[in-house]
Amino acid sequence: MAVPTNTVTGEVVSIDAQKRLFVFKQSKNVSRTIGYRDDTKYETEAGASIRFDDFSGASNGQLPIVKGDKVELSWRMSADGRMPIAVTVLKKKQ
Repeated sequence: MAVPTNTVTGEVVSIDAQKRLFVFKQSKNVSRTIGYRDDTKYETEAGASIRFDDFSGASNGQLPIVKGDKVELSWRMSADGRMPIAVTVLKKKQ
C-alpha cells in the first residue's frame, strides 16, 4: 500500500547537507524541518526531473535546491514516524 503524501508551498530557508535536512518556511510564522533522501525527486516547472543523488553526482556534490528557492514539495513521514521526508521538490519561478 502506498504511503500518502502531503503537498505544501514555501521557501527554502537553510540546508544541512551533512544531516540531509532543509528548513522550509511555509508562511511568516510556520517553518518546518524536512529530510531528503537520494531518491527524493527534483522537478522544474518545465517538467524536467532528476533524483537528488543523480543531480549531486553530476554537479560535484551540489544539491538541486539552494537557500531562497521557492518550491512546492510533496512529503511523507519517515518509516519511524519521526521526520517528514521530501518525496518531490518542484522549483517554482522566483
